[in-house]
Order: sequence, then C-alpha cells, then structure tokens
Amino acid sequence: MKAPHSVLHVITSLQTGGAERMLTRIIQETRKDVGHAVITLIPGGQFHDELIKLNIPVFTFYTANPLVIFFKLWAVFNFIKMAKPDTIAGWMGHGNLAATVVKLLAFSKAKLIWHVRMTLYDLQSESFWQRIALWGCRILSGLPARILYNSATGQQQHEAYGFNNSRGALVDNGFDIDKIYPDSALREQTRNELGILPEHEAIGLIARYHPMKNHRLFIQAAAQIAQNFPNTKFILAGKGCDLKNSEIMTQLEGAGLTPHFILLGRRDDICAINNALDIAVSTSSWGEGFSNTLAEAMACSTPCVATDIGGARHVIGETGMVVSPNNLDAFVAAIEAILQKSASAREEMRRAARQRIVDHFDIRHIARQYLRYYTHG
Repeated sequence: MKAPHSVLHVITSLQTGGAERMLTRIIQETRKDVGHAVITLIPGGQFHDELIKLNIPVFTFYTANPLVIFFKLWAVFNFIKMAKPDTIAGWMGHGNLAATVVKLLAFSKAKLIWHVRMTLYDLQSESFWQRIALWGCRILSGLPARILYNSATGQQQHEAYGFNNSRGALVDNGFDIDKIYPDSALREQTRNELGILPEHEAIGLIARYHPMKNHRLFIQAAAQIAQNFPNTKFILAGKGCDLKNSEIMTQLEGAGLTPHFILLGRRDDICAINNALDIAVSTSSWGEGFSNTLAEAMACSTPCVATDIGGARHVIGETGMVVSPNNLDAFVAAIEAILQKSASAREEMRRAARQRIVDHFDIRHIARQYLRYYTHG
C-alpha cells in the first residue's frame, strides 16, 4: 500500500559527507510518516548501505558505458513510476539539477524541493563543475516550490548570487542526541587507544583534507600552542588526514610537530573521537554551511573554537568561541583562553555545549520541519 506521501530524493552520492548524513537522518526519523526512495548518481557509500538496511529503495544512475545511458534513463523513469513521488527533493548543486531534470523529463507533477547546504564566499575557489552547477541552479531556481538552506549565510549569499528569493526557507541540521552524547568510559578508552595521557590536552579537527577546511591554519596554530602548552596533543581525523598525506607530513616535520600530532584518517567512530577531545575546532575558510562536526562535538560536551564561516556562530552560540577566518592570532588566542580557564569554568562550557544541541538541534524536532516542507510546502 502506498504511503500517504512519498518523497524521492536525488543526490550525487551516498559517500561519507554532511548532506548524505543529514538525508539519512531525515529518512530514519520520518520513514514511518512518509515513503522515501533515493536516486544517487555515484554508486556505493556508507549511507547507501545504511539506507538499504532500512529497506529504502535506492537506484544508482552511474554507468561507465555511455552506450547504455538510454537504458539507464529508461530505468530511472521506471523507478519513478514505482516510487510514485509526491515530492522530488534534490540535494546540493548537482543533485538539485538532476532532480529538476528528472521531474521535467518524467513529466512528473510532484512538488520540487531543493536542498542547498553550502556558502558562497568565493566562487573562484569552487571547482569548475561546481560553478556550472551553481549557474544552472540560478537559472532554474524559480522552479522548486521551496529551496531549503541550512545556514542563514548560505541563503543570503545564494539569493545575492541570483537564486529566487521568494522560495527560500531556513532549516537547521539535526542530531540524534540519544546516540551522540558525553561518555566518560568511552573517553577514557579512546584516549588510551590513541596514547593520550590524562595530563594531555587534546585538540582536534575532524574534516576531510580539502583546501576549504584549511588544515594549514590548524597546523600553524598548533606550532604556537605547543610552545605554551607542551602537553597538548593535536588530532586530525578525516579522509586524507593520515601519514600518507605528504603535504601534512611536510608541514609537521618542518615545524617539529610530529610528536604532538595524531593522524587518524577517515574514522567512523566520530562520537568516540569527540569524547576523547578537550577542544574541537573548525578552521574552514569558505564553503561551509552548517558544520556537523561542531554540533556533533558539542553533543558530546566538547567545547568548540571555529572560524566565522557559514553557520558556525549560530551553532556554537555563547558556548565556545568564534573568530574571523584565516586569523591565526585570534584562533590561537581563543584556544589558549579556554586552556587557561579553571576546571569549573571549563566544565560549565562542556555542560552548556551539550545543552545547546539538546535545546536547538534535536533531530526529532528538525526532521518534523523538513517533513512539513515535503508534505505541505
């Protein structure tokens, strides 16, 4: 029997990423209320497997053989016929374009929703294909019934770029506070596994290695902080942040920081890593919308220091510190200010960080907001 309302999501991939994670969370939280199906342009991925376990239909459009494109398109139309969507929801630039094309070519009467989850500080910093996708979305931005942004900055910048300003709405990211929480036993276990001693201060950046994440700023800050706080350990986690990364290793060796750093690469146990940290940071210099890594750290009662990109200030509120982008001195000063606080003051920061996520970003509340736009516009 067809669900009361059906949503077909179109996304570039279901690999590890913020948009992919948020899509999966929304589906997990609302699958009893509406039917969901997903078209992805690239095969596989962590969240592909999670959706399959939830019995969510997933269709992969990718083909390495251009001769079978016609058959793939035919399969897409059959998939749409099977899903019978009332709403077609695109995710990110290429996903939004693909969702629009799918709706038009299938002559679907479904409502079109776009999800925009990035900021536009410097278009030239984006890839060529990302700029093409943005240009196409700007032209077609009058077609979706709603454009859902996850940061006010992102909405303002996209509308200034030329996106239709009568379609926009702001919906925060949400987090499962019953699964992401402070755990003293997990903290001790993880620190032991990583070789972080009780007297060590652990400061971590969890982000894939990409220019916009600005790992260089983190390493430069570490060089100064380590001089004043020699018992500090700096943790890098994320795709590309491992011993095979010659750029990172050259910077660490040149600054004599190798003994202070722990490089973990991609990790799936992010809750464990966040519990092990004393301070979590974000050093992004552009592109960030709503930082999942900050909110996930705060949900584990880990105070945060971040550059003022995208929704960082909105996420952190008064519970941590936000500094201007690419400002090394301000970034170092913010971290050292926390390290110098009394034990009771730092414990209050930890409590406040967790409480802010509970009060404002609980996935159960956020998912209902998305559901309202999917079903009622």
